[in-house]
Amino acid sequence: MTRALTELFIIYDADGTVFGEVAYLLKKRFFGGRCAACEITHGKHAEKPVFTSFKNASLGAPIHNIHRDEMDPALWAAVRTAGGALPAVVARSVGAEGGEGRLEVVMGPAELEMCEGDVGRFRVDLVGACTGRGIMVEDNGCGIEISSSPVPMNREQSIEMR
Repeated sequence: MTRALTELFIIYDADGTVFGEVAYLLKKRFFGGRCAACEITHGKHAEKPVFTSFKNASLGAPIHNIHRDEMDPALWAAVRTAGGALPAVVARSVGAEGGEGRLEVVMGPAELEMCEGDVGRFRVDLVGACTGRGIMVEDNGCGIEISSSPVPMNREQSIEMR
């Protein structure tokens, strides 16, 4: 049964508090810590303009960027069901019956890492992940192209390429 995408949550593996932001920056700067979702959505100091365009014009459903400490219990439950790993992308979708909708992780850390910070690759992989789970999305692309670097087809190929 096909469902319609009604909402999308990009969940960072960081806290949204001032302390959380500082801790993430220190981890990133001095210990090589990374958040693949952050690399897709943000540049050095702010949200990437290309991501803002994607968020505002693509997929036909609102896209929310949130930190792990901003998740409500329903989002936590969806993430825990998928193993609890962050960062993640969670989709809310509804079928013909309507209702509040179903929450499910459509991309986890490995899938986000494979995007290598590229918004175009993220868009393609996200649409594929949703449609592969029976979630219909409106993909107008909003003029976002995939970078010229090769796109790994699966995790094994990605590992071989490194």
